[in-house]
Amino acid sequence: MGARIFAIANQKGGVGKTTTAINLAACLAEAGERSLVVDLDPQANATSGLGERANGSSSIDLLDGAPLRELAKPTRFANLDLVPAKPDLAGTAAELSRRGDGERYLTEALATANGDYARCRRSTTRSRDSLSSSARSS
Repeated sequence: MGARIFAIANQKGGVGKTTTAINLAACLAEAGERSLVVDLDPQANATSGLGERANGSSSIDLLDGAPLRELAKPTRFANLDLVPAKPDLAGTAAELSRRGDGERYLTEALATANGDYARCRRSTTRSRDSLSSSARSS
């Protein structure tokens, strides 16, 4: 069975998207489900909320075609991995909008996680840009 992928998205800011993504992933991880959070917000709040920093690779690399297995890093919580975000992610939305497959690109990139994770969570920005559209197109 493949991974179930959830995008936590809302156009309004401050409604708890990141908090929901982190806590849902943490609860599932605590219950023994291997979970992944992919932080797609340039503010990197899911990354810092899990007590991590993007040292080196980030979700930008995933969008550039790097394999998910190389980017997902373990967190301090058992069964919970993270693809962190960096502020440079802000320019990626414009790049995705120029791609013909921009709205499906992230879905295809996450498809490689099918055997590795029971659940994938994506924390998105509040805007309706190509990055958020790609996150919701699963």
